[in-house]
Amino acid sequence: MSDPKDSKYAAWRQSDHMVNTWMLNSLEPEIAASVGFTSTAKEMWDAIKEIFSNDGTNSRSFSLFQLVDHKQGERSLPEFFAAYRGLINEFHKLPPLSIDLET
Repeated sequence: MSDPKDSKYAAWRQSDHMVNTWMLNSLEPEIAASVGFTSTAKEMWDAIKEIFSNDGTNSRSFSLFQLVDHKQGERSLPEFFAAYRGLINEFHKLPPLSIDLET
């Protein structure tokens, strides 16, 4: 619903905001940061769907970003490398990219 003049807009906007908040609070901080720019729950859902789509492209991009952005923080070195190794394993489980050179 996008017409602010509609009599049900205020109720819809309030409900949409509540769902948007629930979704943000249920996501990992890194993912929440990448979809927090959306203005409706539908837009957020679509952004999340794009990140985790089965074609692998966006999932690979997000996983690669996690690998590059991975920081030790307050963790010990063994904890850091264990978490990093987990990210690498997740990355390798993603389907390979397929590029159609004919199109």
